Amino acid sequence: MDTDTGAIVVTGAGRTGTSLMMQTLRIIGIPVAGVDYCAEFPDNGHHPNGCWQLPIAEVRNGIHGHEYDGKAIKLFGPQLAKSNGELVDRVIVCHRDRDESIASAVKLGSTQEAVDSPLAVEQIASAYDTNYVLIDEWINEWQKRYIDIWFDGMLSQTEEQVRFIGDWLGVLVDDNQMCAVKNNIIRRN
Repeated sequence: MDTDTGAIVVTGAGRTGTSLMMQTLRIIGIPVAGVDYCAEFPDNGHHPNGCWQLPIAEVRNGIHGHEYDGKAIKLFGPQLAKSNGELVDRVIVCHRDRDESIASAVKLGSTQEAVDSPLAVEQIASAYDTNYVLIDEWINEWQKRYIDIWFDGMLSQTEEQVRFIGDWLGVLVDDNQMCAVKNNIIRRN
């Protein structure tokens, strides 16, 4: 891997492909921080492929130590905003169409409670917007190298996207790894 010291942060709003990205990085050989099936996730039944994140208490205030150097770590906007930029090498920003992301979050939550109310949708939309404002501000403040990856691109142009990510990280993605990433995406859908 061609990173300096520091973490590789995977960020975005909820339901934008951050878990898919963490799984992809793990498959192509990047060490990841977190667990595959986070007990704190509101309804693990809706996230059968795992989320590869750390307990909220561990990252609530961002990262402030070197324990994540050379690893991928998932931090949403509020967590990234509190992180020491000197401890981050690169950032992968996951994106998904705003309306699709919100609809996915509503669908995820609708079995837990009635979140399809206008107020709940408004809260989800506000969280989506806030995440990207915080991410943009943090990247600009710390002048970090970053790439934007779109969820739809990961689904429709998997090989091109994964090779792009691998090249950006200085990792050669072999055919077995590519097959594993594609199989992972098929299982998700």
